[in-house]
Amino acid sequence: MTTSVRWSIPLILLAITLPNPSETVAESPAVFTLSIRFEESPDTAPRWRHPEANALESVRIDLIQSDEVRASFFADMRSRGRMSWEASPDTIAPFTFDIDLSDASGIYPGPCTVRASRWGFLSQETEVNLERGGSAELSAILARDPLFPTIVSPRLTSAVTRLAGDSLIVEIDADRAVQGWSASLSTEHFSRPLKVLRAEYGRWMIRHEAEPGWCLLVQIPPDTPEELYDLQVSNSLGTASQPNAVNVLLEYPDPIYLAGNFHHALDSHRISVDGEIASLFRETVNVIHPAFYANVDDIGYEDERVIARIADAASRYLDVPYFGGLGNHDRGGIADYGHYPHEPYPDQPMSIEYYRHYFGTRYQSRDIGPLHIVLPYCPDQWETHAVRPDQDRWLKEDLLTHKRSGLRLFMCHHLTWWHRDGEPWQITDLLDEQYGLDLVLLERAHRTDDGTIHRGPVPTYYGGLAKSPELELVGLLEISKLVPDDPRLGKGIIESQPPIGKVAVDSALAQTNYSTAVEKEERLPTCDTYVANGYLVRDCTLRKFEVTYAVPGTDRSGPSAVFNQGTETALSAMINRDPGDNPIVIQGGRLKFVMASGTYAVEGGEIIQQVDSDDQARTIVYVKTDIGHPNTQVTVRPAN
Repeated sequence: MTTSVRWSIPLILLAITLPNPSETVAESPAVFTLSIRFEESPDTAPRWRHPEANALESVRIDLIQSDEVRASFFADMRSRGRMSWEASPDTIAPFTFDIDLSDASGIYPGPCTVRASRWGFLSQETEVNLERGGSAELSAILARDPLFPTIVSPRLTSAVTRLAGDSLIVEIDADRAVQGWSASLSTEHFSRPLKVLRAEYGRWMIRHEAEPGWCLLVQIPPDTPEELYDLQVSNSLGTASQPNAVNVLLEYPDPIYLAGNFHHALDSHRISVDGEIASLFRETVNVIHPAFYANVDDIGYEDERVIARIADAASRYLDVPYFGGLGNHDRGGIADYGHYPHEPYPDQPMSIEYYRHYFGTRYQSRDIGPLHIVLPYCPDQWETHAVRPDQDRWLKEDLLTHKRSGLRLFMCHHLTWWHRDGEPWQITDLLDEQYGLDLVLLERAHRTDDGTIHRGPVPTYYGGLAKSPELELVGLLEISKLVPDDPRLGKGIIESQPPIGKVAVDSALAQTNYSTAVEKEERLPTCDTYVANGYLVRDCTLRKFEVTYAVPGTDRSGPSAVFNQGTETALSAMINRDPGDNPIVIQGGRLKFVMASGTYAVEGGEIIQQVDSDDQARTIVYVKTDIGHPNTQVTVRPAN
């Protein structure tokens, strides 16, 4: 999903077409070169912008012909194979990205619309004429979207999950004089209006009732399809949008799955947004359909290029909420291939403004059925070894308020609550029984001289669930309610929460109290099992799936990007898993078939909904199926 915010401040995009007169237009892919130079408009640059980083070194380029996106490129420094982000020591250097269309299938000579878009900036389109042997030089000066910061919550980085028919609060950073409120939800194929039940302005209204702003109480229509939606909010200033901000379900799943990868997986220079990340999200995460995808970050560096890269991948390819847990590197400095400087410290105003701009607020929590997820602001723990008073108060109040929730999950990049040489490094007393914390999801443990982790009496999962730099693995937590004489209880079970410094799992892990990357990969065929507050929690690592599509009765087959595009009336999907993979059966997985308009039946699964696109040209068929090992096939055909 993408955001499309319109505003009166222009993005300037100039095109100069340079055809080769010796060539003629032919009905074949164009031999053509685009050279695009990106600069940020100085009129809209914020004061916290890093003086050496060009935010537009992460931009999405779409080439549109006949009202269809024929080719798409993510233009960033790392996509050019560089080992680091290079910055001028004196000024922000323009970023030039070259595109060779010689091998771009689907592109043909003739008129073409070039669209440049980037999270937090205004998108713009310009027309070029593609002629064989020609080239075009585009100069793009992009302006920031002035309405981008207005939606404080929910956001791409903090989606809310609700059942169809439920209501939710939308926090808006806007003046009292703003009026004329309306809101809606949208996907690539269809949209639904939201009913504004109440719009209230107050001096202490947003960001944990600490700042002035608006709270909108909006209701989701009862017939809203299950989907992850973009949120649009309109008022007298215009329309603001946040992609992937509202997750609507028909019912809460049982079991609940959480999927994730370690912190540097999404920003690595080795990983492509449209390659490895797209494949992991489309063919594995979306198919498992977890309650959310966790990336316990340490990836931001207050570097806008990195957060834009992750935002593009999540909004374009992910069908479930994205949650991050900020880490000690998520502040100050410019991302580079080595280790990073940590200036400025998070107490400095520029750092706080940066995170308010992109995350809405520094800390928050979310509820998904019986699961309560706490998303704290972790960077300040690194330098001070204690959360600041405002967050400490909020954390304790939040956990106490939600003590009756089924499970309370604390998610962060790092959390230090052990002892070293008799000196306590405990960040907070949240482990006290009065707060009822059940699970902790971290990426790593810092400041452990002897390698011993004392995690307290709470099951703690390290490594971001799966430490797979090439995104060949994904980590999985399966959470389900215990039943009497539960047959799943067996080897590896922690019968009760372990005491400090001990863990009662199998012998391979008995000495460490947490799972390292090597250990998790070696134990792929098995899952570790825990009991927490009446719930069974299985910690598993899976190899990435491969999903192929085929048209029944023909020899036509290929990826979703080719066949699952709304033109077929019958389509089969095969979910293939590595023969050596963990054989766990994923219950209630999802496949989304984009079919030609019609009514459909399914083989190998259960249709939970069929939704017509707003233009009535396509029908989106949502299928639920258990994902077995080594493969699972689902076929959608016309109902009659």
